[in-house]
Formats: sequence, C-alpha cells, structure tokens
Amino acid sequence: MVQEIRDRIVAIFQECCKNSEAGLAETEELEMDSTDVLEFILAVEDEFGIQYDDFAELSLHMKTKEGMFDFLTAMVEQRRK
Repeated sequence: MVQEIRDRIVAIFQECCKNSEAGLAETEELEMDSTDVLEFILAVEDEFGIQYDDFAELSLHMKTKEGMFDFLTAMVEQRRK
C-alpha cells in the first residue's frame, strides 16, 4: 500500500513538473517554484481526497525529491486511515 501511494505521488510530480526545470531523479535537490509546488500539492489532494495546508512543515522536507516523496507518502497514508 505504501509503495502504491508513493508511486502515485511520483507520477503526479512527473506530470505537474514536466515543463519545469525539476528533474526526475529522486536524489537530486528539489528545484520547484511556488507555482509548481502549489500545483503539485493540489493534484495530490485531488488524487487522494485529502486537504493539506501546512506548507511550512512541507518546506522542511523539500531539500530533495526523495525527502518530499517520503514525507507526502507518510502523510497520505496517515490521513487515509
């Protein structure tokens, strides 16, 4: 279940950021502008039927894509229970 959530989050990221400078390698530093971040989070909310508004907390996990994916996967899993 966790891997399925993560795979869906990665797919959403790839779709939202396909026109940005954000690369797809998870270990790379995350390079997203605020519009990309908002679009990505809104898409995650829509996909999983959740609401997320603590962008200050999210920003702590945005150094790499891997860190952001791990954080969002755990958050989605927790909120879906």
